[in-house]
Amino acid sequence: MELFAVRHFSFPVVFHIINSHYHISADLDATKEAIINASTLPMSIIIIGVGNEDFSAMEFLDSDGQVLRHNGRAAVRDIVQFVGKTRD
Repeated sequence: MELFAVRHFSFPVVFHIINSHYHISADLDATKEAIINASTLPMSIIIIGVGNEDFSAMEFLDSDGQVLRHNGRAAVRDIVQFVGKTRD
């Protein structure tokens, strides 16, 4: 996997790398709420999954092709990008 550095950001980007020992699904409802709240801000979230685990919750948060919704609220825009990398 190649990572490219961006030299100038006009808004904050949050990088988060997860592996099989990290369980974001423990509080997925709060995570959805936080993403929806943050969708009005000039920021992005990048989640990188490492390993052969089930990252379907992360793919759901990425919400490509649909708007992230929770408890009757919807994200203003898609601010999450999930990238999965399996171990070879």
